[in-house]
Amino acid sequence: MFRRARVRDATDIVALIQSSFELYHLDKIIYGCRGVVLFLERQLALRQELSDVSVYVAHDGTKVIAVAQFKKIRASGIYYLDYICTDSRFRGGGVGAGLLRYALSSESFDYSQVALDVFEHNTSAALWYKSLGFEERFEKKWAKIEIYSQEGGAGYIANLPQAIASFESYGFAQLTVSTDAKNYQVGLLGDGYYRLGDNQVFSDTQAINALLEFDPHREFLLIVDEMPIVEAAAVNQFAKTINMLIDAKRLRTSLGIQNGH
Repeated sequence: MFRRARVRDATDIVALIQSSFELYHLDKIIYGCRGVVLFLERQLALRQELSDVSVYVAHDGTKVIAVAQFKKIRASGIYYLDYICTDSRFRGGGVGAGLLRYALSSESFDYSQVALDVFEHNTSAALWYKSLGFEERFEKKWAKIEIYSQEGGAGYIANLPQAIASFESYGFAQLTVSTDAKNYQVGLLGDGYYRLGDNQVFSDTQAINALLEFDPHREFLLIVDEMPIVEAAAVNQFAKTINMLIDAKRLRTSLGIQNGH
């Protein structure tokens, strides 16, 4: 049975998504954080019209056996597929395709394109997406960067009390680091990482020093198109993701969805 996810599905969903990732990658996404079940429960409790996230599941009557989670990007009309995974015991039987078909045909969000990112090493998933008509757009490199404090002053963290409260509840949060140059959005991810998507931060002494003053033991996890040249730092690129995109009408045709959504 396919349906929208409910609050009581949160524990099953988290366990299923966690089982689909290698342990080495799991601590680098929010689904590896200690409070993600509570976060997902609160996300699923929102009315759909107030949420930018849609979650659908396949259920065998006892537990969730597949999940698809999307993000609605209204400005561009993109329906972004954050996660789709199936219990290993049910793979190869069309459950994932059926869930994707149900999700796309049930969604009220007026999307024109569907996008996703897939790890380069996950070749079976990439081949499946390509068989549906997804096309590669660009790559993003994932790297851990170890860097030390630099001469000069520090910026400040604008929303620190709110971020700490979120981190205490969920095990992850978003910081806003403000410097003379710009504001940076920085993720607090578990107990080990600052997650960044802007390589300019490494040329901004104030930003680096502010983060190192807040927690000097965290590594910097950078996810960008091109790795920066970082002086006095150890850069370890360990993974790559491929961004893929398809026109919504083409995908619906590939999945056998006849009319509209």
